[in-house]
Amino acid sequence: MDGPSALIFGVLLPAVVAGIVLLVSARRARAEPAAPRPVAGALGFGGAYLVAHAVLSGVPPIPWSEDALSNTGRLFWLVAGAVLLAPVRCAPFLRRFGDGFYVAFFAILPYHWIRDPGLERGVFDLAGIGSVLLSYGIWRALEALARRRPGPGLPAALWAASAGTAGMLLANASAKQAQLVGALAAALGAAVVVALLVRGAHLASGAIAILAVVVISMLRLAVVYDLPTVSWVLAAVAFLAPWVGEFPGLRTRSPLLAGAAAFLAALAASGAAAWFAFAARSAARASGY
Repeated sequence: MDGPSALIFGVLLPAVVAGIVLLVSARRARAEPAAPRPVAGALGFGGAYLVAHAVLSGVPPIPWSEDALSNTGRLFWLVAGAVLLAPVRCAPFLRRFGDGFYVAFFAILPYHWIRDPGLERGVFDLAGIGSVLLSYGIWRALEALARRRPGPGLPAALWAASAGTAGMLLANASAKQAQLVGALAAALGAAVVVALLVRGAHLASGAIAILAVVVISMLRLAVVYDLPTVSWVLAAVAFLAPWVGEFPGLRTRSPLLAGAAAFLAALAASGAAAWFAFAARSAARASGY
């Protein structure tokens, strides 16, 4: 799908879905704006992604169907599972370990499902363990930052990282994946608007969870299909870049300055990731591959 239809169903519709859920949730949480809100965030961003995926790629069959073995089909059900299991993170009887289990489970699963048949088993396991630990660390770091920093700064920086990642996937000849990540960038744009409308609102941890699940899966899939190492490293840096706003001398001086610095750092890292992917793809085409 391209043209006006892609804009409507891949950008506007996800933004509306995420915006409505996040706005209602933020208004209800005014008494405790820093509350994690794992369920509301997962509903908003998960609903935005699933709607975009259903329209742009179709709804895959049930997970155990043979047709659902495609990587993007599995990702649809992975996101659906992340939404359905989001209450585990705040269940009173699971509170001590439910949250950690949820994050670890959904950080590991993309690497279990998406494998590179060209790698030896031991090499894959070593690389997979490192990738899972990196994914887990970035996910946790972003949720910690969401608790610390209210306002539009964090969702704006994550928008820059997501938009650049979508551009990187497009440069790597992964147009469909780029559209799906772009849908979450649209949802982050809606989160920026919500943060401007509801004073002191924090980005919900559930929104970060869905973003992490999708980006981890898309990066893993892109690596399998020859994404340059420097590109995925820079993409990971882009999602850590929002912490730039917490550097001494930025956060204490001006929240606006801190947010702008985080946004520019994320944009620079993700833009560089896209450039390296484009350069590698151009070089491969020039050499006949």
